[in-house]
Amino acid sequence: MLQEQLAVTQTQLNLVHGNLESSLSLNYKFVDAVMLCASNKYIASSNSQRKIGTLVYVTRQLQRSKKENARLRIEYVS
Repeated sequence: MLQEQLAVTQTQLNLVHGNLESSLSLNYKFVDAVMLCASNKYIASSNSQRKIGTLVYVTRQLQRSKKENARLRIEYVS
């Protein structure tokens, strides 16, 4: 069951990555607590603790000068 809930496809991650990239301003250094739910909608904020059912948090650290070095972490949230 956990494996199924964690089964975020590469396509979904690419969609989130693309949407974040297009919505980011250079003034922002970090984007965290990006939440994916079953409908593939996401909420992005700098400091969000909200939960909507079962979520997968995608935390991405951005560097202003070297975005290629950004890290992506996926966590299961019960």
